[in-house]
Amino acid sequence: MPPTLDDQQRAGYDDLCARYADVHGMPFVCAPQDLTASGLIDTLQRRIANDPSAEFAEACAQAERIAEEHLAGKMTT
Repeated sequence: MPPTLDDQQRAGYDDLCARYADVHGMPFVCAPQDLTASGLIDTLQRRIANDPSAEFAEACAQAERIAEEHLAGKMTT
């Protein structure tokens, strides 16, 4: 289950997402199941500083994890 952000955290997260998109030219992709709200924001702040190729690889790995978790849920029913 993704973390729930309070209003202040949401505002900061939205600003960071916009900054991330400006820097990397794509939306922020993260599998947040194991993160707290502050952990999600910390992860986003850290990943803004990644070089483009490293961040693209990280975003792909996160998308893969999201797909795996989704498929695992579908396969158990």
